[in-house]
Amino acid sequence: MNNKARITSIAAQVYAYLGNSPSLVILVLFGAVAGLTLGLMAVVIPWFFFVPLFAVPVFILIAWVRPEYALAFLVLVVSGFLPDFLLPSISTVGGTLRAEDFFLGFVLLITLLKYGGDAKRWLPGLKPFVWPLLLLMGLAGLSAVYSVFIVGVATTAVTEDLRAFVYWVLPLIIVMMAHQRRVLDRFLSALVVGAVLLALAQILQVNFGIPIMHAGRLETAAIGHTEYSGVLRSTVPGIYLIMFAFLLIVSRYILGKQGLFVSLLLSGLFALALMYTYGRTLWGTTLFGLMFVGFLLGIARTIKVGVLLLVVVLGVLALVSLYKPDVADVVIDRALSVKDEGDSRTSLGWRFEENGLALKRIQSSPVFGIGLGVNYKPAGSEKEWEGERRTVHNGHMAILLKLGLAGALILVFLLVRYWKEATVLARSLAPQNSDRAILSVIRALVPMILISANTRPEWIVQATVCMFAVGIGTVAAMNNLRRQASDGGMPEHLHSVATRKSSWQ
Repeated sequence: MNNKARITSIAAQVYAYLGNSPSLVILVLFGAVAGLTLGLMAVVIPWFFFVPLFAVPVFILIAWVRPEYALAFLVLVVSGFLPDFLLPSISTVGGTLRAEDFFLGFVLLITLLKYGGDAKRWLPGLKPFVWPLLLLMGLAGLSAVYSVFIVGVATTAVTEDLRAFVYWVLPLIIVMMAHQRRVLDRFLSALVVGAVLLALAQILQVNFGIPIMHAGRLETAAIGHTEYSGVLRSTVPGIYLIMFAFLLIVSRYILGKQGLFVSLLLSGLFALALMYTYGRTLWGTTLFGLMFVGFLLGIARTIKVGVLLLVVVLGVLALVSLYKPDVADVVIDRALSVKDEGDSRTSLGWRFEENGLALKRIQSSPVFGIGLGVNYKPAGSEKEWEGERRTVHNGHMAILLKLGLAGALILVFLLVRYWKEATVLARSLAPQNSDRAILSVIRALVPMILISANTRPEWIVQATVCMFAVGIGTVAAMNNLRRQASDGGMPEHLHSVATRKSSWQ
């Protein structure tokens, strides 16, 4: 057969195949037209306009085909990944709508369209959390209405405070999309990959001095009034994504589900990213979380955590000392400077002063708070940046200030439900079940956030709320999947084996 006949034969086979697959024909035609259109746009439109324009439809397509990956990407963007110029935003009367706001809306809409009608499958696992989540989001919504229409606060300020509460909808998205165990596994794996990308971005940003993340700060490292020229400090909104992945890697190593080399490599990466924040609260919280995970998995295993942590810390400090000795000096000075904290010129002293101002305002409206977006600091009380007068660095105080005792009690209600459901599920698993690694981290988030919220506004930071909401959604999804396996007539001992085989590896 000559070349011409061979080409004709292949063309005839392709035509016959496509003729039996109308949907594939439509997909091919759509891809060809879309590719041609995007190619022409790329030539005419500047790249910094073209990239966001191209990213949105791609995100929608991914959200439809693999919502778990779209949701993981949303968490990554909320955590600060990608610079501002790659994330489209629209200014409206009610405030700025960011790329992540659109992404959240797309993921929610698509999961509702695909899985919303199957409520009998996903609702049981979510039931323990429905009331506290609805009450918390509802109270935040009413507080926003009160601030705008009664107090007369600018809608832009209210929108900024309200944004974090919107992300309590994530558990609903997770339980709907996790209709099979492999979907939940892919989501958790994607979160770890996202944490690796975020940690790498943090390290590159600090070492090259080029801002490649949004919603954080890149500045000269300082301790008290002493600045260290040549040493940069970077804050990451989604630091809890890195901490979550760090704890998960270590807990899997403890259970023997992951090798030593990979555990050391990833732990070192996460530790380095955390080190560059120069945040003592974050360092202490991460250390507590690691030891707490070891305790949950068995007291004897806490020693294993300690040894791994010692190797990681010494390795990171040795590496940094060789590359940039000044950084190691700043780390040590920062760790030892805690003894100097307390007076008005220190960060802790300013937080005491800030808490005092907040307490005075709480007394004026203790039940429902002063409202979202409302200023509580007097003008000129601090070097004022946008939002400074309404910002509270103590997350517990922030809830009391903005939503009052009602909001604080609802949050406590949610925490209790979260801890109870995660604990009951963890205790039902076999000792070597790999899900115990995930659940130990999920449980550790409770005391960790309670600790760090004393100096950080965790409960009103959307990136932190995201990770806590992910924990709720994961527990609810696991309960649903476990229930489905039991309802399907699978014996409990076989279900336990199936769970171990299908869990995230």
